[in-house]
Amino acid sequence: MLYAVVDIETTGGMPGNSRITEVCVVVTDGKNIKQRFETLLNPGVPIPSGITTLTGIDDAMVAAAPVFADIAQELHHLLHDKIFVAHNVNFDYSFIHREFEHLGLPFSVQKVCSAKAARKAFPGQRSYSLGNICAHLQIEIHNRHRAGGDADATATLLERIIAFAGEEILLEMAGRSSRQITLPPGIEWADIEKLPATPGVYYFLGNTGKPLYVGKAINLRKRVIQHFDRKRGKSALQLEQVKAIDFEETGSELMALLVEAEAIHRLWPAWNKAGKLPSNRYAIVHYPTAEGELRLQIARRSRGSAAGIPFSRLGDAKAALSKMISENGICASRAFSNKGCKDPTCYCQESAEARKGIHNARIEQALESHLKINEAFLILCRGRNEEETGVVYMRNGAVCGWGYADEIHANSDPEFLVKKIPDIASTRAIAGMFLRRMLAGTAYGYNLMSLEKEMVTSKESKKKKSTIKN
Repeated sequence: MLYAVVDIETTGGMPGNSRITEVCVVVTDGKNIKQRFETLLNPGVPIPSGITTLTGIDDAMVAAAPVFADIAQELHHLLHDKIFVAHNVNFDYSFIHREFEHLGLPFSVQKVCSAKAARKAFPGQRSYSLGNICAHLQIEIHNRHRAGGDADATATLLERIIAFAGEEILLEMAGRSSRQITLPPGIEWADIEKLPATPGVYYFLGNTGKPLYVGKAINLRKRVIQHFDRKRGKSALQLEQVKAIDFEETGSELMALLVEAEAIHRLWPAWNKAGKLPSNRYAIVHYPTAEGELRLQIARRSRGSAAGIPFSRLGDAKAALSKMISENGICASRAFSNKGCKDPTCYCQESAEARKGIHNARIEQALESHLKINEAFLILCRGRNEEETGVVYMRNGAVCGWGYADEIHANSDPEFLVKKIPDIASTRAIAGMFLRRMLAGTAYGYNLMSLEKEMVTSKESKKKKSTIKN
């Protein structure tokens, strides 16, 4: 079996907006070097000063170098029938794949990450970066952070792996799906298989165990895999920092959103944008005509505006407005314009003053039903299994906490029923958004239970006392 050990230097971390400045390919059978190719490349874009500091490659050095198209045929010949090997292979492979793609040339080969292979062959090391694993194995790296020096060291590392653990582990890795080998060196496919296909929150953890990123998902496994997609995911350089994935199931989208927001507020992960809030881009607003009749409208909301009844999705706003009109007996024609309907039984046929009084009263009643969220109540949603119910406790517009109960009955005390959390703007906004979706009939599987009314058991067959599970 022949392996093409590859290393590249680039102008940045993403193949979409960065280019290759240097490439080296070392062809080996795992014991002996068969061929070697190395060249600088003119990227066609300026090389950032930070890259020059790291690699020593500047604009002057590549000014007379070939462009990728000049070497494409030779490079393709070197790579097409071999297993592509690189340290953190997704980075190098994605750049070379993109360059061939620009030229309209198909390129798809089996690939192996030497960092992953070293982890299997030499378990228990603190770090599997090229510098650290080579230092541990006493492999010298000449000309570090240049394509030739790093490729030569990676080829020697590959030989050590084969000599110590056998070629089988490489062939096994090369034979797996491309989805498996898009994972960063710190993550194995077994880590992905542990993720359930249910709603929840996931945590990308760094070397210290501190979360780098917190995200929510309707399907945890599917969403996490999307992060490692080389076309849609985060940059390969960024994902190298992920050393472990943690998660917690939530049972429902609402609970996932709340847990994510509270975790971001509490942990402040580096990759989450500070001050992230649900985007309420639309609002149902009302305004009076010159004659004093009220009209309704869906409008785009300016950033930071508090006007109207907000919605994150246009479809939810339309559904809510339609429901407001039908449930409150508002004339649909007159709700939007000065033209009434032709229904002889509609209040449109009344005198101007009588019509205005009826019309405005019904619109005000509809608006009040949507804006009144200052009472204490519970939002009930799906639990993490069939035997429990998710509970979100709200009072005066704030989310006071949440939890999971086997049973809810008239004597349940919400102060002890839920995990308490501080009042933060993001959880208020999320709960408010869901309440409006519930009132509009676009959020399914959720129910409201007022604490001012008698509470009933969620499981009639059970008589035991309510218990909370966090």
